[in-house]
Amino acid sequence: MQNRMNYLRDIRQFLKRFKPFIFLLTALFLLLLGMSGRPFIEEIRLSLNVLLSPVISVLYQPVKWVKGGMEEVSSWMDLKKENEELKRENHILQGWMAAALRLKEDNMHLARLLNYSPPREAKVVSARIVADAGNTYSRTVVVLAGKKEGVKKGDAALSGDGVLGRSIQVGDNVSRLLLTTDITSRIPVMVGGKRISGILAGDNTPYPKLTALPEDAEIQVGDKVLTSGHVGVYPSGLAVGTVVDAGGKEIRVKLFAEIDKVEFVQLVDFGLSDALLLEEEDE
Repeated sequence: MQNRMNYLRDIRQFLKRFKPFIFLLTALFLLLLGMSGRPFIEEIRLSLNVLLSPVISVLYQPVKWVKGGMEEVSSWMDLKKENEELKRENHILQGWMAAALRLKEDNMHLARLLNYSPPREAKVVSARIVADAGNTYSRTVVVLAGKKEGVKKGDAALSGDGVLGRSIQVGDNVSRLLLTTDITSRIPVMVGGKRISGILAGDNTPYPKLTALPEDAEIQVGDKVLTSGHVGVYPSGLAVGTVVDAGGKEIRVKLFAEIDKVEFVQLVDFGLSDALLLEEEDE
């Protein structure tokens, strides 16, 4: 009996000592056996899957619950973070709203104080250019919109980039536009960050020139040219072009609106065309 106990103890010690190698060999054996593709191996594997699937399903439930819980916690944390961000943005917007309301009240008070008459809302008519009526002595185009569409003489003609010109003749269905490059075109403008006043004068070239500038005006290449709103149908601040030549006797401007590429124009009544009609009547 003692010998048998000693024998079993020796076996246990042997297994304990060489257990990793035994597991490794067993795993290799099972791997090679699975790769052999023998039918009886596949049947054994299938039977084991059928027998162990309920056990695996039961054992996987806690893992599934833990995973779902972690996802819920992560989602809740994301929602909390988004909620805090929205609260912060809402607080900023409330501050801007309060400032806007104060400005609105101030403007209303000043308007009542000065008996201010606000400008009319601009009326816009979109039209297609159907003909180039220009020649050596003029730069005009014809558009497919007229009195029936609400176009008036003196309406500003704009592209998506800047000022194109203004309407000078309006029929029932078509209108003629005088372009900013025409030799008779004169637009009051302001130039650069110092808002230097001047006149953009067309001369039938692609680059109109700046005239009537102050003697000490410092104009540089790259200065932006905007309408000034003085004595004309254009309101202040419309984009016109950029100074491209300021070194010679003449200062030239490249227009934002590329007239040769424009197919559609916007005829805009800023409520100033009546002033042009009054001016013409006075003349």
